[in-house]
Amino acid sequence: MHSVRYDDLKVDWKAYREKFWEAHPQPGSPDQHIDWDQLEENSLDACLIELRRRQMVFQGYRWTCRKCHHKNWIDLSALSPDLSCEVCKNSAQAPVNIHWLFLPNEFLIESLRDHSVLSLVWTISELCQRSRHSIIFVEPTEFGFTPQSKSPDAEADLLVLLDGQAVLCEVKASWHALRLTDIEDFVELARRLRPDIALLAVMETGSGPSANLEAARAKLTTEGIIFEVLTPNKYKQDDNPVLPS
Repeated sequence: MHSVRYDDLKVDWKAYREKFWEAHPQPGSPDQHIDWDQLEENSLDACLIELRRRQMVFQGYRWTCRKCHHKNWIDLSALSPDLSCEVCKNSAQAPVNIHWLFLPNEFLIESLRDHSVLSLVWTISELCQRSRHSIIFVEPTEFGFTPQSKSPDAEADLLVLLDGQAVLCEVKASWHALRLTDIEDFVELARRLRPDIALLAVMETGSGPSANLEAARAKLTTEGIIFEVLTPNKYKQDDNPVLPS
């Protein structure tokens, strides 16, 4: 897994800030008594410290053994003046000027990449922006509808209470990952749980299988359930949905 140099993070963070403020100029003059640029620059360290505390990233030092040429990773918590190669046990001295590296948590990367966790985070983020008062959510949940159920009868990707409205979410990373049976199962689960809103969130632009989505919308409308499709280029046409009477 690739690591990232601290110096490179500082350069990228500065470039991002400059590009952001160029695209979002602020009216008026900033407070001359506060060095806003320095505050933003320092926020990178605070962010990395928090990520390190949560073990979302690991801070350390990589050194190459002069004897066997193995590239050793030494975590910050294990760093000492005396280094020992993991392979040949050859000893070395830690440098005075260490160039820190940050290594992402492999479990986290695998979850984001292979288990659609990133699309769940994206959906929650979008719903948080919509929220005006409160938001509560439950992670992916399995349901057994009878005491005899030995395996899940259905699964909800997210259950959300958004400003007092119940939202049932089906979340996909792309339209390609959405099967027609997923839409049918989602409609049936919505009819059973009866949320205020049934939200199909797809983290990809486009419109998907229009005929099937319209059929799902029509079926849920007769049940008094709002059906929405959320994509990156289509958040929500009506910021204040009116529930069917």
